[in-house]
Amino acid sequence: MSHLQDRLQRLRSTSPVQSTEKKNRDLSLPSNSRLVETNEGSFVLRQCKYSLDHLHGHYALGQLCEVYDLLSRISKRFQTLKSVESYRDLLFFDTETTGLGVGAGNVPFMIGYGYYTDTEFITEQLFIRNPGEERAMLHYFYEFIQGFTHLVTYNGRTFDWPIVKNRYVLNRILFSDADLEQLDLLYISRNLWKNSIISCRLSNVEEQRLGIRRHNDVSGAYAPSIYFQYLADGDGSPLEGVFLHNELDVLTLATLAIHLGSILAGQLDLTKLNTDDVFRIGNWLDQANLPELAEAAFRELLKRPAQSKRKYLLSIATVFKKNRQFEQAVLLWREAAEFGRTGQALHALHTLQPLIELAMYYEHQCKQYNQALDLVDEALNRAERRQSIRRPSDKDRLLLEQLMKRRARLMTKAYRGLSEDVDLLSF
Repeated sequence: MSHLQDRLQRLRSTSPVQSTEKKNRDLSLPSNSRLVETNEGSFVLRQCKYSLDHLHGHYALGQLCEVYDLLSRISKRFQTLKSVESYRDLLFFDTETTGLGVGAGNVPFMIGYGYYTDTEFITEQLFIRNPGEERAMLHYFYEFIQGFTHLVTYNGRTFDWPIVKNRYVLNRILFSDADLEQLDLLYISRNLWKNSIISCRLSNVEEQRLGIRRHNDVSGAYAPSIYFQYLADGDGSPLEGVFLHNELDVLTLATLAIHLGSILAGQLDLTKLNTDDVFRIGNWLDQANLPELAEAAFRELLKRPAQSKRKYLLSIATVFKKNRQFEQAVLLWREAAEFGRTGQALHALHTLQPLIELAMYYEHQCKQYNQALDLVDEALNRAERRQSIRRPSDKDRLLLEQLMKRRARLMTKAYRGLSEDVDLLSF
């Protein structure tokens, strides 16, 4: 009974007048911000301006002007993606939300973005002091993005952007992003650095690859609780850290785009990078249809010590083979095959692959069947020795069966060629 009385007392203590006063309590506006009044209501807009020579980490913000036209190649869909016609067409976008999911209950209480003018890089943040200001913010943002063709994010394609789009649906506001291309930098960052950085969170990437150090930064993980506390007590001072965190995220997006653009432009000094980074950059440049830069990256890697480059030989040879650069591929297959002949890795499956690749090359490209047959016999010998070391797997048995079929075919071709030679001599 006492528990029920306590609940009733709490309900009585929250009068309509007190609730209205709490709702209308204004945030002490952060620096560089103003209150925006629209037909739909009001919200807070904070704006900061940076000169193009402003350094954020290793790069000046204006360096994007030199590489922006390559940024569409960040996407695997770059051949069907609309190209970036101007650096002013790029909108760098990040949000702070009330949760981590993409459901209807997750509200973006802050929408942050950055964009270039001819002389500056400008960051802006739209902030709602209470949920009632969301419609005004959404209307303003939708009108603003009409001037841009590409949205640059970090995990925005699967998190930030779907949340924002969902809020338009829930607020019954017409919305279309059909003409807005997405450039999500998370996926290429993972592809390039997943083996050399413990985590590809933006904070790790900016510190370990962009030379950015934050001091007393408020983690984005705390942003929801800080916002809820503001809604409860009206004290906006802790939100200063959230504004700064979001602003730095937007600046880092621009810097990361510059870094990736520099790779695509061949401007990065590969000699200072670790071997795995160089290999993954070479692969990416090949996928981005920049074969000359990809070959330059691979050649840099091949200058490294044998122990550090060994595991990449077959992969690089595969790229050369795909591009019909057989001379370079053969050299790498031979180098990889020689590793197996030392006796240090006769049990490893990858020591068979270079022999198989060389056999296919001599069979199909050179029509030198006897040389191909010798390579298949060597591969069979290694495979049998491997099976003597450990119990063969299904993959081992399948490989052995394929080698036997290849040997039989090569013997037929070699015999046929010998017969033709004998016929010519007889004639």
